[in-house]
Amino acid sequence: NRLLIDVLVRCIGFFASLPFSIKYVVNPSLIFMLIYYLFFIFLPKTRTSRLARRLCLVFPLLFLFSVAGRNLLPSNKLSITFLDVGQGDAIHLRLPDRRDILIDGGGVIGKFDIGEKVVIPYLLKNGTSRIDTIFLTHSHYNHIGGLIPILKKFKVKRVYYNGQNCNDDLFEEFLQIIRKKGIPLKYIAYDERVEYNGVKFHILNPRITREDIDSNSLVMKLSYGNFRILFTSDIDFRVQEELSQEEIHSDILQLPNHGRGPVSPKFLYKAAPEYVIISTKFQVRKLEEKYRKIKFFSTSKNGAIVIRTDGESFEIEAMREEEQ
Repeated sequence: NRLLIDVLVRCIGFFASLPFSIKYVVNPSLIFMLIYYLFFIFLPKTRTSRLARRLCLVFPLLFLFSVAGRNLLPSNKLSITFLDVGQGDAIHLRLPDRRDILIDGGGVIGKFDIGEKVVIPYLLKNGTSRIDTIFLTHSHYNHIGGLIPILKKFKVKRVYYNGQNCNDDLFEEFLQIIRKKGIPLKYIAYDERVEYNGVKFHILNPRITREDIDSNSLVMKLSYGNFRILFTSDIDFRVQEELSQEEIHSDILQLPNHGRGPVSPKFLYKAAPEYVIISTKFQVRKLEEKYRKIKFFSTSKNGAIVIRTDGESFEIEAMREEEQ
């Protein structure tokens, strides 16, 4: 039996190594499953020739599988998910018109590829088969690393980045994949705006390209109806001070640089958030004690954090409670 199992495993390994041997598929939606089973219930009652029955079987099923992960019902909800990727950023946005947007993709922890093991399974589980836009805030490994397998395995319509080209292997691989797949890559900077049917992104940084990579991180204020959230990536204290001169008032603030660096009081006062979200692997008790009027959520404490809004009100759902 051991010999036969060894032969079987080697055969599987050989066929799995062939091109196009692996196909990623999204989880089917509830609508898909309902139509799928109704189809097989009523098909036997169809009184037609065998050929016609086969055609009726093949083409509707092809259509169903092409929309397997899509919710066909309209929605006015915007959802924003901060994934738990350790000390890094990976943020997924599902727009009301069903477009999918990624802000960064996490990185690599040792041999553990966040993009391959965390972000891609999450996207497939949530019915994402293609990505409309990727925003790369800056090229540090814990923001760009997880995007490499995503760019390889998903159809991506466009990529925005801060325009800073870095001489390292990850960024070079990032550029090579984009060129090979013909994905439009656009530099975006201060005061530019991107809009998707009422969901607006206002770029607030970088104003100029500095030597420090963190200082050049994309800062984006998202507006949807009366809802506001500020994505800050890894900006430092100096950039926070500059942003305190802008209109940055937000319902929710992503705390810069995973909460590691100093936070500008002017910046925090001007943003005046009700809630702060930190993507980190560390505890945030010191920050909670210092700013008691703000409700903190962190991926280290709460796991993935999901925000849902219709543009008027919003709710925040944490995937796990704080461990005692």
